Amino acid sequence: MICGAVPGTLRKTALAKLGVATCGALLLLGACAPAGQPSTVKIEAGSGLITSVPDSVNDTGRDPSAAIGPDGTPEVAYLLLQQRPAPGVLPVPVIAGYPQPPAVLLASQSKGLWGRISVTKQQATPTAVGVAPGISDSKGYAIGGVDTGVAVDAQGKHHVVWSGPNGVYYATDAAGSTGEPVQITDQVASGVSVAVTSTGTPWIAYYQNDAVQVATGGGSKFTTETVAAVAPGGLLPARTSIKVDENGVPMIAYTNPGTQTPMLARQAATPAPGSPGSGGPSPSPGPTPVPGAGWTTETIEANGGGFGISLALDKDSNPHVAYYMNGATQTEIHVAESMSASSWESSKVASFAAGSKQDVQGWATGIAVDDNGVNYVTWADTATNQILFAEKRGAGFVPVTVPNGFHGTHPALAVSADGKGIALAWYDTLNANLDVATQVAEGRSLAFSPTPAPSTTTAPPPAKCSPSGTSLSISAVGVAFSTDCLAAPAGTAFTLTFDNKATGIPHNVDIYTDSSATTHLGGAKDGGDTVLGPAQAKYSVTPLKAGTYYFQCDIHPTQMFGAFVVK
Repeated sequence: MICGAVPGTLRKTALAKLGVATCGALLLLGACAPAGQPSTVKIEAGSGLITSVPDSVNDTGRDPSAAIGPDGTPEVAYLLLQQRPAPGVLPVPVIAGYPQPPAVLLASQSKGLWGRISVTKQQATPTAVGVAPGISDSKGYAIGGVDTGVAVDAQGKHHVVWSGPNGVYYATDAAGSTGEPVQITDQVASGVSVAVTSTGTPWIAYYQNDAVQVATGGGSKFTTETVAAVAPGGLLPARTSIKVDENGVPMIAYTNPGTQTPMLARQAATPAPGSPGSGGPSPSPGPTPVPGAGWTTETIEANGGGFGISLALDKDSNPHVAYYMNGATQTEIHVAESMSASSWESSKVASFAAGSKQDVQGWATGIAVDDNGVNYVTWADTATNQILFAEKRGAGFVPVTVPNGFHGTHPALAVSADGKGIALAWYDTLNANLDVATQVAEGRSLAFSPTPAPSTTTAPPPAKCSPSGTSLSISAVGVAFSTDCLAAPAGTAFTLTFDNKATGIPHNVDIYTDSSATTHLGGAKDGGDTVLGPAQAKYSVTPLKAGTYYFQCDIHPTQMFGAFVVK
């Protein structure tokens, strides 16, 4: 089966929000929508991350998890739920060949195109509907306490898990196609995560009955054991994050909610054959896991919060953990590293103002370490409703806002061992979409097609202003510019002062040839060059030829734009 894409247009290359048609034939259940000829969009080198929208039909993208396949393919597991009725919004029609809610979906990117499949059952008759118990209410609407996890093994096989009021489920395509999901437990569970060994054995961690549990096995047979008891407490999100080292030995980062402490559990392992005390005949790379042999636990940071926790292992199997530390006035993002057993060093990556009105249930971090030792971390800043991303290539982390990450929650991160592949997924609460940022390679072209959603193309307003000097100014209040027309003299360099008066909201000003926003003339460097209000920025712009151009805020291009007159 070959899936085509519907032609479309891209608003901006440096800050692209791509709506991508889905092709359900990647693994098992989907079918093609009507095919067309995709257009091609050239991505400028050096634009960093580019954001796409793999799925926007219904309420889609909640609780995402991310992985990178052995070939560098981004993979994202997430929830597809029924869109709640809203005034002026038409119900979403049933689209032939598309998965229907409620469902757990898997999106994969190949050659710039996103495809998706349902890893849960799809009922075709008498009414097309998804069959995924425990992820929604009786009408298919979102409920709390549901989490997903995804891992990809060395053979490129997918391992997807989800937890909720009906327990923990596991599905895989290891046999060639996605099989019947296995219910590991039928008791209420939360905070699920999954890792897979080099031989394809899954390890699954989750909370249940005030304890961290772990399950491992294969097929329909899993063994479970208790890792550690935790104290109940609070409404802040407690998650698990499990990883396995090159020998298949698992580690689990988790939160003790009652004590607000980030913790790490290490599994007991037998010595490698040939090592002292093993009695083995020949050496092997390292210790081997022993299900049921017990676990040791250690405190990562006392009173460190530990909410929205995530775990990564470097190439030497040292753990790196990211989490929120909740204070009275400030919420901080911490990263802790352990380069020797039970010894931890933590550092602050970023902070934002604490507040009772913030969506703390949207807290989640993601962390990764590539084989070059570069650290990557992402988190949701719920004070500004923005997804942030930081890299550490030496002394410290450098945070940046993620393109189109406004109103984002529940970020998840995966990075390839060579650092060339990045998958940063989150849920867009404003549009109820799945958004994914990936790294743009030099010279790369992306096939683009829009999602089946209303067009948001904006027409430039009439040019109704004239130049009055070389010092221009504009301000922003809320999500609106102070004017929809700016003017500058032709053939003369000028400055543009931008005053962002919108507290806690990122904005910028970018000048383009027209409303397609494909050719950049001046203003902000790119979509990641923003001003978080209240603050100012001054842009220096080189001389422009006479004409009527276009300006916009790259974060809110359909709401904040205007005519730019040069004469």
